[in-house]
Amino acid sequence: MFDRLDETIVAISTPPGKSVRGVVRLSGPEAHAVAGQLFTDNELLPENTRFPQRRHGVLQLCSVPASGGVRSAALPAERWLFYAPRSYTRQHVAELHTLGAPALLQLVVEQCCQLGARLAQPGEFTARAFFNGALDLTRAEGVAAMIHARNTAQLRVARAWLGGRLADRFQSIHQRLIDLVALVEADIDFADEPIEFITPAQLQEQLHTIINDLEQWLGRAQSSERVAPGLRAMLVGRPNAGKSTLLNALHGSPRAISSPQPGTTRDLLSVRLSLDCGELELLDSAGWDMTTAPQDQPGKNFFFREWQRADLLIYLLDISIDNPEAHLLDWILRDARPVMLLANKCDLLTTERCTVILQQLQARSTHSLLLISAEQGIGLGAVRSWLSQTIIHAAQTVDDNGLILNARHRDALQQALPALYQASRWCQSATAIADVAEWIATDLRAALHMLGLISGSITTEDLLQRIFTQFCIGK
Repeated sequence: MFDRLDETIVAISTPPGKSVRGVVRLSGPEAHAVAGQLFTDNELLPENTRFPQRRHGVLQLCSVPASGGVRSAALPAERWLFYAPRSYTRQHVAELHTLGAPALLQLVVEQCCQLGARLAQPGEFTARAFFNGALDLTRAEGVAAMIHARNTAQLRVARAWLGGRLADRFQSIHQRLIDLVALVEADIDFADEPIEFITPAQLQEQLHTIINDLEQWLGRAQSSERVAPGLRAMLVGRPNAGKSTLLNALHGSPRAISSPQPGTTRDLLSVRLSLDCGELELLDSAGWDMTTAPQDQPGKNFFFREWQRADLLIYLLDISIDNPEAHLLDWILRDARPVMLLANKCDLLTTERCTVILQQLQARSTHSLLLISAEQGIGLGAVRSWLSQTIIHAAQTVDDNGLILNARHRDALQQALPALYQASRWCQSATAIADVAEWIATDLRAALHMLGLISGSITTEDLLQRIFTQFCIGK
């Protein structure tokens, strides 16, 4: 798609599924003409370089059914026209807003293709924005992150990239390196003249500043991969404590086998819970021998690995048994992660007995504690509320002012640093920059190349394909 940027493309821009309104988007030199041929109000509009043009009218569509003949349909619609370069792609863009029925939107796309447009490939609209200078590569990655965001933490990552915070920081380093390369190469050009544009000590000092900045970014930056999967909550407890019943109740469907027989769950089950403020992965594990921590049980290595990866623990206690507080274990209470204690099966006890047990448990723990009945649905609203608050708190730890890097960014930085280290070492051994200018210039340009891969000022087709194929069609 990178070699066909002058063609007119079309795609459905709204998410799959039915909706009140659907949008078909076109971009390219013939975008306005193609949209106009489908639209009844085909009045020629003067090109306005500041504001988009909106026209009300009707889309005239026709189809050929299998039985033969031609069927036509007239749909109420709006046509929005955006003029280059004041559009998302910096090309002429047209949007047709009409009813959100998937079959109708597909028919609109087919009609546009018959009139000269072609179907857009995944990410092609944003790719055009990148190639036409509307977005750098980190902002384009922010668009993809925004599309795939499933909670507020991921939205913060997307907003940081899309807002240019990452691009601005690397642009500052990039410009400083360009200035140093210019000074070093000037020493090469004027090697026979008694002129020294920068001394080895001055260059080394500036390189140390850049190196320290990059090292601090690598050391302190948060990982987008760590934010991306969302939180993982693990249900733990003795056999028959009600973990599978609780998972089914929270998910709203019988995903796990629930039985009065202890030990029914033998494997790890994972479901995604949709909460008010995002999604959370909930893991149901087999009942453990809770007298020892999982790392001390060689036969539970798989569950221990998942237990380590969990962001929060939900510990179920069966309060229908005698002395449930005796099952409240110190190794659970000492865990540094958020822990919720759920006193399950409260429907089997009197209110007075539940109150006594609750007081006994609260005397031993400062963690959140709730009385619930997974079987009867008692207290599940409070459990969902606690999980939502935990997600909100985790999202707030994604610092709006901090640096968030993905694997591609970190790899480029890690490859840029050795070149800067070597350039600094050349300065230590030189009495004048002219003596080692060619080697220093080579190292500095290697570092510039790696930083250019982050912003997209230097690109390869493989890199661009890897980034833009993450997009859905229409974005």
